[in-house]
Amino acid sequence: MSIYEQTVPRLLKMTVDRMLTFRHHNDRLFWRSDQGQLYRMLLDRAHSFTGGVIEKRVTEREALHETERSQVLGTGIEADARTLSSEAVPTSGSERVGGERDFLDVLLDQYGDCDQAVRIVQNELDSLVFAGHDTTACALAWTLYYLALHPA
Repeated sequence: MSIYEQTVPRLLKMTVDRMLTFRHHNDRLFWRSDQGQLYRMLLDRAHSFTGGVIEKRVTEREALHETERSQVLGTGIEADARTLSSEAVPTSGSERVGGERDFLDVLLDQYGDCDQAVRIVQNELDSLVFAGHDTTACALAWTLYYLALHPA
């Protein structure tokens, strides 16, 4: 099990614990507590993982675009590298093996590869991963909890 796979469930459990612990409702108290400091460390770990995934993909996309440029120039098309039009070399939709694209490619196509855009993409990716992780299990657990509290 990777560090990321260990981190996300711990973050989810700590989030629920925070909701159930009255003294942790106050942000100032929570972030100064040992629990809050551990939570921040785990968040940083999760963010660095997704940041690394995005950096790797941006590097792959840049390498792919350089390969496409060299192929276009090597085919005998009369094009100078300075005047190479965006129509001659695609700048979006970096396709991997089999022409597949994933959600990260779509986000990078939408926002671009600059530093500000990468931060936006990272926030979108974190939201998707955290929102989609154990959502059904969490909803079912809360349903059973409230059904147990208020039996018919």
